[in-house]
Amino acid sequence: MNRGAACLETGVLLFLHADSRLPEGFQLHIRRTLEDARVVGGCFRLRFDLPHPVLGFYSWCTRFPGRFLHFGDQGFFLRRKVFREIGGYRDLPFLEDVDLLRRVRKYGRFALVPHPVVTSARRFRRRGIVRQQMVNILAVALFELGVSARRLARLYPAVR
Repeated sequence: MNRGAACLETGVLLFLHADSRLPEGFQLHIRRTLEDARVVGGCFRLRFDLPHPVLGFYSWCTRFPGRFLHFGDQGFFLRRKVFREIGGYRDLPFLEDVDLLRRVRKYGRFALVPHPVVTSARRFRRRGIVRQQMVNILAVALFELGVSARRLARLYPAVR
């Protein structure tokens, strides 16, 4: 992600997971959000490509701010200047998006665009919806308590 950002000349950077789709008109949503000079970046709400009550509830919760609710699959966008000042993404095997969000918030407001990114529920289907959501919450909580991302990555095997 850092290498990709270094190749761009734009004033705003957008990071999106390969299995997520941006909402129609995403450029306009980002532009409007960044009209407020206090906003240094943001993300979109989340919706999954699988209808399920637990995933629906989690998606609904992404309308609120919070470290346990916003991740890279929601399409993080940042002012290039802020991305440079924080040193970009750290070289972590896992939770690099949580780490980035924590550091970005020290520079200004991280806004939430009310339009959803649609992302794959593949990991939830494979590992079990409730089980995966509990692993997600546990991993972020332990990371916030100081457990290293390298150690926590064992909780989160790759799903292809």
